[in-house]
Parts: sequence; C-alpha cells; structure tokens
Amino acid sequence: MAIYYEPPANLLETIFNNVLIAVTVVDSEHQLAYANDPALRLLGIPRTTVGSNLRVEDIFRNYQYFDSSGNDIPVEQLPVMRAFTGEDVAPCNIKFVRPDGRFRWVHVTTHRFSVLGLSGILIVATDETREVELQRIAANAEKFEQLSATAGGLAHNFNNVLSIINLSALECMQSADVGPGARAKLQNISDASRNAGKLVKRLAQFSRTQPLHPRPISINQLVRDALVLIEPLVSTKSVKLIANLSPDLPDVDADPVEMEQVILNLMLNAPDAMPNGGQLAISTDACVRPLDSVIRDDDTQCVAITVSDTGSGIPKGDLDHIFEPFFTTKPNGTGLGLASAHGIVRQHGGDIKVQSAPGSGTRFTVYLPASLRKEEVVQGGGPAKAA
Repeated sequence: MAIYYEPPANLLETIFNNVLIAVTVVDSEHQLAYANDPALRLLGIPRTTVGSNLRVEDIFRNYQYFDSSGNDIPVEQLPVMRAFTGEDVAPCNIKFVRPDGRFRWVHVTTHRFSVLGLSGILIVATDETREVELQRIAANAEKFEQLSATAGGLAHNFNNVLSIINLSALECMQSADVGPGARAKLQNISDASRNAGKLVKRLAQFSRTQPLHPRPISINQLVRDALVLIEPLVSTKSVKLIANLSPDLPDVDADPVEMEQVILNLMLNAPDAMPNGGQLAISTDACVRPLDSVIRDDDTQCVAITVSDTGSGIPKGDLDHIFEPFFTTKPNGTGLGLASAHGIVRQHGGDIKVQSAPGSGTRFTVYLPASLRKEEVVQGGGPAKAA
C-alpha cells in the first residue's frame, strides 16, 4: 500500500534556510519582502529588517561595493537597482564591505518577476570569497615569480658590470701617473659603485637568490636588537615606539642578518608616513598559519611579527604594488626596501601581509614557520648558543 507523505507547512522555508545560497526578494516598492537565513548572515542584518518600511537603497548604503577590478560601485549601480530600471543585468562578481570591516565576494544574479500579485526582483547570491581570494593569491604569486626571475637576472648582470667598474677604478687609483684630482674622481666612482652594489643586493633579496644561513633564532631578541638601532632614528621625529613581545615564542629557522633587515625595512618606512609624529608599534605572537598564507601545512605553527603605525596610510591603488621592485611613493625612494623584505620573507618559507587605508595608518604582518629544531638557539644576530 502506498504511503502518502504530507510535507510540513514550513518545508520550503526550512529548505531555503539550509541551503548555501542567499535568496532575497525585493518588491516593487523597493522594500525587502523576503530574505533567507544565509542572506541575513551574509548582510549581517536582523530578521526584523524583512518586511519593514526600509527601502533597500537605505539598507545597502551601509556597505561599500567594488567590482572585480577594484572600482567603487555606487548603490544606484548595483544589479538590483539596475534591474528595477528594466535592464537585463548579467550575472557578476561583487565585493562588498560591511560596516564592521568584514568583506565578502558574492556572485550575484537578478531576476525580475511578477506572480500572485507580487512583483519585484529576486536576488540570488553565492558566497565565492574563498575561490576569488585564492585566484587573486595565485595571480599575485605568478606575478611575483615573474618579477623575481627578472630581478634575479638584472641583479646578476648589474653586479658583473659594477664589479668591473669598481675594479677598474681601483686599478687606476694605484697607478703612479694619476694626479690628486683624478684620484679623487676615481674614489667617487668606486664609492658610487659600492653604493649601487647595495641596491643590487636588495634586488637579489627580492629575487630570492641571496644565499641564506638559517639557524633557530629568537624573534623577540631579534626585535629587541632592531629597536636599539631604530630608537635613535625615530626619537627626533616625535615618534613613540611601542613594543609588545609575547613571551615563550617558539624559535624560527632564519638567517638573523637577513631577518633583522626585514624588521628594519618595515620600521624605517613608518616615520615618513608620520611627519607630525605618532606611534610606531611592533608586536610578536604565536599563531597558526593564516588561511591564505604560502606556508603549506594547514596546522603549521607560526610566529607573527606585526609592525603598525598611526600614519597617513597607503592609497588603495598602491597596495597591490608596494612589494614590487622600484615602486615607491617617496621622492627619493629606491622602491627596493619593501621588495627586499618581501623576498627575504618568502625565501624563509613565510609570508607578509599589509593592511592600510588613507588616514588609518598601516599594518604589516610577517608570518614565519616555527622551527622544528631544538639543538641550538641564536639570540638575535649573535653567535649560536647551546640549547
């Protein structure tokens, strides 16, 4: 005998609330007529918003929107608003930022409808944040690999040319036929070639072709050593140094000289962004690798070094380029400080992130995998000590 199954009255509601797709209905009066639970969570709004007298324009103005190229999208140009004008809107990817600073990438489709006396726009959105961010990370990684290969070739060729210039200048200076005036000019050539060699070294650091001498080191001690060097440089610029070093950090396998250079590069950038003074803070902490880090294992233990300032911040259009060699916003900058820091960190199997906005300061975070070796610990840049 066939058994008839009577579905519960709220079956459709239960299904919509348990799918991974945000479903929203906006009626012809531009009011939110329906939103399932995923849509409410995505937008971060309470259920009482549904059926209220609020127009969606007023709700959506609480967010910021960007297209896949990073361009701002005004509320009036959102797919739902364009659909209300009768336009057939193609599905698209939109990044929206909530008032709490959290952002999501969503794939949005809109459908005009009129049924059972109700007309309006059906909005279907799928959260594709992870997929889009992974694609962005892969694209950036490929770009930096190409830049790294180019930088490595340039560094090698430049180094050869500079070696010849410097050697020739030194040989001429040793000649008895060279007068004092010419000798002084040759000395200038030699000095300039050595300074250029320092820039080439930074280019090699970005390309990750510098030889490393990694050992288990204490990051906290390395930071303390860097602060001793930094403090005299920033004290005259009304910049207050703040250090918050977490105790009992695991060691990291790193070249202490190269890693100290990373810390110095990050901290020396900050005073230029604070011409009227401010705070420069550095902190350390133990953590599990960030989701989008280049560190491979999901459960990798890391040490995080964070350098933050209260300066003018970095324009949005510059954020994607600040680690590229020769990119600089400083009149007399070389554009190699952050590039070399990026290369050194990546050569150590770590990652470096930046968060900034105009007027909101800048925050750099370096993630390094914790050391698995316990046989020795190097305190800062000093000699190895037995564990």
